Amino acid sequence: MGAGAVDRLAYEVLEGRGPVALFCGGRFTTRSYWRRNVEVLAAHCRPVVVEPWGHGHSPSPTDAARYHPDVYVEEFDRIRSDLGVDRMVVVGQSMGGALALRYAIAHPGHALAVAFTNAMSAFQEASAWERRSRAAAVEAERLLAPDGRAFLDADPLNPARSRRLEGAHRAALEAEWALHDPFGLAMGYLHTVPKLPVRDRFAELAAAGFPVLLVHGTREEPFAPMAALARSLLPSLEVVTVDAGHATNLHGAEVFNAAVAELLQRVG
Repeated sequence: MGAGAVDRLAYEVLEGRGPVALFCGGRFTTRSYWRRNVEVLAAHCRPVVVEPWGHGHSPSPTDAARYHPDVYVEEFDRIRSDLGVDRMVVVGQSMGGALALRYAIAHPGHALAVAFTNAMSAFQEASAWERRSRAAAVEAERLLAPDGRAFLDADPLNPARSRRLEGAHRAALEAEWALHDPFGLAMGYLHTVPKLPVRDRFAELAAAGFPVLLVHGTREEPFAPMAALARSLLPSLEVVTVDAGHATNLHGAEVFNAAVAELLQRVG
């Protein structure tokens, strides 16, 4: 079971110039996941990298309510307050993209801009997605089983299995993978993922008026209709396409970095 002694998200503040930009990823992401991005974007912002519950250095709360997306939103805002800034840019990948959008909707006065990549969950019909997400309970059961650590380490996304990462980056990701807590990951499947959709609240984004950028990895074909839906929900949405899959910011780093840098320069 997760320790959860201090139920606060772990985050790392990096050196940089410009507005604070908070980066949050999805399943299995840790602070080093953003390495290819923040090393470049630090010229345009002060990067702050957050790790989800049960990931890397973040604890695994024992209270299921702590995994609700609204708690993530308040954790993000606590970090903003800790850093002593009034407004920040929020950048998210996958689940983190849905959370970034939710933060901007909940705290429009504290958001300078939002940038996100392929986030299937953000654009689902809420009740249908919650029913569909029950399939994740199977994954959660495996993680909660006595052999949950072995099941986690056998996942295809384990960086130790990657042939696309260079030595230092891969070593950092492997070290952080060892910190993942199967209990916290399972709780995320059960109590975060089913509650992620925000498509019914996009009118609030439109009213807020700050820039919203989607960097769309076009190799993930199931996301294409979601990208089209995003455009219809938010006509002011800025979209940059890149020949990459779900890990858009990692495998399409050059295009992602250029698009986010341009956004940061505009709002900074």
